[in-house]
Amino acid sequence: NLAVISNNPAHASKGALISTLPDNVALGHRLAELALRVSVDGPQPFADGSRVLPLQDLKFAVNRRTADHLGLALSIERQRSFDFIFPAR
Repeated sequence: NLAVISNNPAHASKGALISTLPDNVALGHRLAELALRVSVDGPQPFADGSRVLPLQDLKFAVNRRTADHLGLALSIERQRSFDFIFPAR
């Protein structure tokens, strides 16, 4: 009855409930947008006044078998929100 969340997708394939990994393409787009904004306007704080952005460009993997063992029902619709599902269908 322990849910493990990892940043390594291999862990989800071996039983961790959820793992995250960066979406490198989306992250590259975001970095390019930020670089263009800095080159035009100079360094500016973000809307909340900080100079740090949280990482939002992530992909998610889930282990259905672990979810079932924990009593978490993952509907087909919910499963579609994950980028990787283990074990493979």
